[in-house]
Amino acid sequence: MAKTVSIPFITFQEFHTLEDAEILLDLLKKHKIYHKVEAPKPIMDTVMGGSPVTPKYFIKLYADDFKKVNLLFESETFKALQEGKISTAGHFLEEYTNEELKEVVKKPDEWSPESAAMARHLLQTRGVTLDDSTLDTLREERISQIGQPKKGSSGWIVALYILSFGGISFFFLSLAAYMAVVCICLGMSQYYWRDITTDPYGKRFYTFDNATRLHGKVNFGLTMAMNILLQVWYFVWGS
Repeated sequence: MAKTVSIPFITFQEFHTLEDAEILLDLLKKHKIYHKVEAPKPIMDTVMGGSPVTPKYFIKLYADDFKKVNLLFESETFKALQEGKISTAGHFLEEYTNEELKEVVKKPDEWSPESAAMARHLLQTRGVTLDDSTLDTLREERISQIGQPKKGSSGWIVALYILSFGGISFFFLSLAAYMAVVCICLGMSQYYWRDITTDPYGKRFYTFDNATRLHGKVNFGLTMAMNILLQVWYFVWGS
C-alpha cells in the first residue's frame, strides 16, 4: 500500500463558474458539511481574448468528508432518477452494456457520482440490481487498487539522468534549449518524487513507489547541482 499523506483540507471539485457548482454547494449546505470556496486569481485572466482555460472555483472539504459527500451526491441523484425528477432520455450511458455500466459504478475515481447514479438506475431498469453490500465490496476493491504505488517509466528515468549530466552541453548551443532541458528535468523529477494522488474517499498518497521517488529526488538534486556549477563557472571563471 502506498504511503498515506495526511493533509486535512483539500480540493474536492473544480468548476469554471459558481453556477456549475450550485448543486454541490446546495448539498453541502443542506447537510451542514463544512467547506470552502476558493477563487484564486489566474496569472492570465484570458487566453487570446477569450475565457480562462483553467477552473476558477475550487470547492474544498476536509479529507474525512470526501466519502460522505460522494455517497450523498450519488444517493440523492439516484433518488431523483427513481422519482423521475431527472430524465435519462438521450443520456450517453444508455448506449452502454450492462457490464460497462457496472464498470462505471465500481470506479468512483474515473466517474462522477452523477454518472454512477445514472449507471445504477439504468441497470435497475434492465433488471440488474446492485445491493449496497455488493457495491461496497466492488468499490473497496477498486480503492485498494488505486492505492497501489506506480512504477515510473524506466525510459524517462534513464533519460533524466542523461539530461541531468549532459544537459550542460545545450548551454553552449542555445540558452533557450538549455532552459528547456532544465525545466524538463526539474518538472519530471519533481513529478516522480512528490506527485500525490487523492482517491474518492479523500486519502492522499504518493503516486509512485519508493524506488521511483528516490530516482526523482536524486535527479532533482543533480539537475540543481549541475545548474549551480555551470553558473559558478560561467560568472566566476568563464567571464
